[in-house]
Amino acid sequence: MKLSTKLLLLLLVVGILPATIIGITARFESQSALEQQAFNQLTAIREIKKAEIGRYFHTIQNQLTLKAKEEQLISAAQMLSMGFKDFGAGDMKQSQTEAQRLYIKDNPNPAGKKHLLNRASGPGLYHGTHQSFHPVMVEFLEKYGYYDLFIVTLEGWVVYTVYKELDFGTNLVNGEFSNQNISAVFKKALDLNSSDEIAFADYQPYAPSNGEPASFVATPIFRNGSKDSVLIFQMPLGEINKIMSQRDGMGKTGESYLIGPNKLMRSDSFLDPAHHSVKASFADPSKGRIETEAAHDILQGKTETEIMPSYHGTTVLSAYTPLDIFGVKWGLIVEEDETEAFAAIQRLDTIIVGVAVALVLALVLLVPLISRSVSGSVTGPIRKVMDRLTQASDQISSAAMQVSSSSQALAAGSSQQAASLEETSSTLEEISSMIRQNGDNTEQANTHTNEAASLVQQGSEAMGRMVQAIREVKQSSDETRKIIKTIDEIAFQTNLLALNAAVEAARAGEAGRGFAVVAEEVRALALRSAEAARDTNVMIETGQQRADMSVATAEEVEELLTRIRDMVQKVSGLMGQVAQGSQEQTRGIDQVNAAMSQMDGVTQSNAANAEENASSSEELSSQARELLAMVDDLVRVVGGAKSTADPAQEKEGPGSAAAPMQRRLAPAPAKPGARPAQAKTAPQSSQKPGAARRATAASEPVSLRGKLEREAQSSTPPQFGDLSDGDFKDM
Repeated sequence: MKLSTKLLLLLLVVGILPATIIGITARFESQSALEQQAFNQLTAIREIKKAEIGRYFHTIQNQLTLKAKEEQLISAAQMLSMGFKDFGAGDMKQSQTEAQRLYIKDNPNPAGKKHLLNRASGPGLYHGTHQSFHPVMVEFLEKYGYYDLFIVTLEGWVVYTVYKELDFGTNLVNGEFSNQNISAVFKKALDLNSSDEIAFADYQPYAPSNGEPASFVATPIFRNGSKDSVLIFQMPLGEINKIMSQRDGMGKTGESYLIGPNKLMRSDSFLDPAHHSVKASFADPSKGRIETEAAHDILQGKTETEIMPSYHGTTVLSAYTPLDIFGVKWGLIVEEDETEAFAAIQRLDTIIVGVAVALVLALVLLVPLISRSVSGSVTGPIRKVMDRLTQASDQISSAAMQVSSSSQALAAGSSQQAASLEETSSTLEEISSMIRQNGDNTEQANTHTNEAASLVQQGSEAMGRMVQAIREVKQSSDETRKIIKTIDEIAFQTNLLALNAAVEAARAGEAGRGFAVVAEEVRALALRSAEAARDTNVMIETGQQRADMSVATAEEVEELLTRIRDMVQKVSGLMGQVAQGSQEQTRGIDQVNAAMSQMDGVTQSNAANAEENASSSEELSSQARELLAMVDDLVRVVGGAKSTADPAQEKEGPGSAAAPMQRRLAPAPAKPGARPAQAKTAPQSSQKPGAARRATAASEPVSLRGKLEREAQSSTPPQFGDLSDGDFKDM
């Protein structure tokens, strides 16, 4: 993989990963807070409406019991009962017929307005009492919104109603409407022993009111401590619908409604009045019944807030609770469509996705430019060094060929002059051994010095990479610090919004109390987020200061390593001088042994040069191959290209990519008629033991570096390019 590709991937990961983590965390935290806020709002609405419904029915109870204790109503009930009997002269059936004729059939007012007649024609106790009592009852009903008011004798005869419907004059025990819920509430009231107690009959279709649903409350009327009659109120629907239709804070899809134990409506639906009003649900229960999980839980006495399907088929947030209406279990349900309730979450998702896409696009556009810039600044000097190393390897190959040719020529000369060395070899054997040992020690010291220089150079390069890595860490810390600053600003804005929400909730009074608690919690979370952001910022600043100190320390160490490298190079030069001194000792020994013939000196010199050059050619070939392998490694790191010195290619024949270099490194062929270098010794019969040992010692391999240093005294070494320390620092 190319260096530029690695940098591109690294920068993309560093840019996208933190933003992704922050976006996901913010999304889920916001979703949780918004969901809780939506449920809290529905719960608050549910509890408010529950309290209002409770107060309304408590008011009805008070009005009924107080009205039953009024002296005017007690007296009117007695006189109306007596006057009703007078219509039939004691025959109650006849009284029913006469009463209905006078106040319904002969009533000049149309249906629905029969209550406008205060007195029917003719004399009688009933008419006079009705004339004085009826206007008061009409005013009472119009003021408090009741549908109708009934006075019933203990025998069940309805002797008075306000609106004079078909139930007027009938008997609730055995008459035509004895199967209606008004008869049931009358019978319950007969069992009560005080005017402070009431009986309740839940909504059912009521025939005298055109079959519309009606409910009733009743209480006994006591006169002089004895139960005299029963007072019944027909409950209105308008006041209940008025309470349940208040939709402040419920959006477009929110609604609240009441259901009874039969799961039919007890208030009109806002979203589906055609099938789920009180009238429509009783008219067609199959379409108007609420068959939902909330309705089932209410009948089980549960109070919950959940996400579930509603009666109209959509998923809603539902807050429901049971209600006790005079011993009858109703249910109050507050719902809002999930889509509308979580619209803020959807908008948040859209914003997060938009920001993420913009960030990715920005990174995709900017990171390649940055990557090319950085990789260009790094690979440029490396490519320059690679070119120079390639030139150096070619020069080394050429030098190896020259050394190989020289070794062949020197080997031939040594063979011709070997006989003259036999007589003097014993004398010089010990001195030559000492000089050889000195040269070996010098070579080993020089080798260790060069290895130390190489290690120092590697340490300097590693330190430079560490400095660059620390700087990149510091740059990442700077970016993280910007993100933390953004989080701190968001927390500050959230704190302000929470404070404003708390103020608005306080203005809303009791209705905003729940929202005020949520606002306070949001504000506390915002303060903790801001504090955490500041702490993180302090830690990042501390990390940046330490990173700066690390960079300074690394640069100092890099400078010290450079100075150590320079000192090692100086030591290497001194070792070369020591090697030169060894050569001078060799020449001094030659002067001491002036008795040796000129031919002996030439032969010994040629033999040594031949051995040295043969070893040098082999070692130069090996060094050239290693140099090419290192160049190929650099090519793969920088450009991702395939190695030009693949071991598999080196094993191939002359047609392989490495064949030209192998041909350059191969030893030159021997000249015609020349003998091998090892043939320099004389015939076995004429060779002395000392000379044999001398020839064997001369055939041992000698270090390439030591030989090159000695050879440098008399010849110019090969040129390996004009590389400088700066080129290697760029790597």
